[in-house]
Amino acid sequence: MPTRSESHIRHIHNLDILDFLRAQCAGEMPSVLSDETLTALRKKVEAHIKATYLKAVQAPAGVKSVLKAWMELN
Repeated sequence: MPTRSESHIRHIHNLDILDFLRAQCAGEMPSVLSDETLTALRKKVEAHIKATYLKAVQAPAGVKSVLKAWMELN
């Protein structure tokens, strides 16, 4: 029998991650970094995913990764 947390995790996987995160927030989330900085960091993360994970799994040419969630931690 799965524990409560395992059931919760399985349920989250069935939801769209972004919708789940939005549902947990009561309002707009403040951001310390500028949009330009966050955009540059996101591009670096996407390049890292491409250079590491996609190469490690030998993804076919043209396959793109999808960054489903982005969270600024302060």
